[in-house]
Amino acid sequence: MNATITLSVKEYKGETRLFIAFPWHKELVEIIKQIPGVRWSRSQKQWHLRMSEKVIIEIETRTQEFAVLDKTLLEIHTDKRYNDKAEGLTGEAVMAITTYRKWMEQKRYSDQTVKNYINQLLQFLRHYQEIDFKTLTVAEVEQYNHDVIITGSLSYSYQSTLTGTLKLFYSLLPDSKMEIEKLDRPFRQKKLPDILNKTEIMSIIQHAGNTKNVALLSTIYGCGLRIGEALALKLRDLDKERNLVKIVQAREKKTGMFPTLKSCEPY
Repeated sequence: MNATITLSVKEYKGETRLFIAFPWHKELVEIIKQIPGVRWSRSQKQWHLRMSEKVIIEIETRTQEFAVLDKTLLEIHTDKRYNDKAEGLTGEAVMAITTYRKWMEQKRYSDQTVKNYINQLLQFLRHYQEIDFKTLTVAEVEQYNHDVIITGSLSYSYQSTLTGTLKLFYSLLPDSKMEIEKLDRPFRQKKLPDILNKTEIMSIIQHAGNTKNVALLSTIYGCGLRIGEALALKLRDLDKERNLVKIVQAREKKTGMFPTLKSCEPY
């Protein structure tokens, strides 16, 4: 059975270095020692050398008979979506986050949801980076909510997103101590919306200016669209025979057919 060589990137003595970690293997040690520029770090207890794609290819070529390369930790260095937010986390935590992101992507979560969930998770785990992430409990989440979110006057939606990502992340870690069923979203104060009457709506539409603005506002109001859905409309989405508007890639990636409003026809 081949050994596994784990590659990672670290800042070491003011320089970005590629570190090589693997269980002791006599043949691999001799091969690694022959790579030009390689050094042994006593503090890290790993071999390391100058970081470059050429070096990675050379390691893979030289060691392919005895080992396979695990490049998971390299993703955190090259993936701009993480920025520097993963600094200080353990390799195991980084791999768990990377696996989590890939899981969401293959489940077709929206790009914005993936970005928000990963960013929230990274901030939470960095706050507790001295603790094994698998041993964190609901008590730590509640403390984080108070110390970071409430004290920092962050929004309800921010706290709700954190709860969502933690529930999902820890549901994929069966050996963790997080009791996800006890993770509750915050209560949100419900406010009655301001409802415009028909006269006010007609006044807004009539004062919209040019024909394009009138058509846009009329369609948004008549079909109950979000601004993004309205801007995404194409001529092919208008079904004149059935008097319907087709909304493609609406929220939650749903597609629907909505009747146009008769009161919009004069515009």
